[in-house]
Amino acid sequence: MSIYHPEISESFAIEFPRRNNHNFESKKQILEREFDHSRNKVVIGRQIPYRVASPEDLIVPKLVRVINSLERFPELNKILPRELKSLSDEEVKLKLKKVNSLRREAMISPGDVGLAGELRFLSDLYDIWVLSRVTGYHEDYFKQVEGDWISINSKPELKRKIYEVIIP
Repeated sequence: MSIYHPEISESFAIEFPRRNNHNFESKKQILEREFDHSRNKVVIGRQIPYRVASPEDLIVPKLVRVINSLERFPELNKILPRELKSLSDEEVKLKLKKVNSLRREAMISPGDVGLAGELRFLSDLYDIWVLSRVTGYHEDYFKQVEGDWISINSKPELKRKIYEVIIP
């Protein structure tokens, strides 16, 4: 759902997860934990609260996707930044400009799997960086969420490599 408010110069999207009976039952405990840790937010101009996933529940699946992408496409190592732990405002603008440029390229070339993979990889890295800096995260809950994702711990060398770049 896209929301536009005249007092805000940009619209933004709210994504609601799609669930079916099978995937709900198999992930019921995780979904209940995520709901328990979600937060109520009110969209400007509306008095209706929305439940918003915790930063930890957003960051960890993105980390899993980044790690899996590096495993499947080792050439992404070439574009893996040395460090994102601290960026100036100007560096953030440059990184986001790069992501937007890739997004435009990907829209022009919808069949380019490599470009789509690069876009998702960089977008996830910067999403993780922004979430961890702007909203922060609770380290104990982060580790609990991490424990629900077997694949994140099955590739310790890639996990360490990504964490060195992104996690404060």
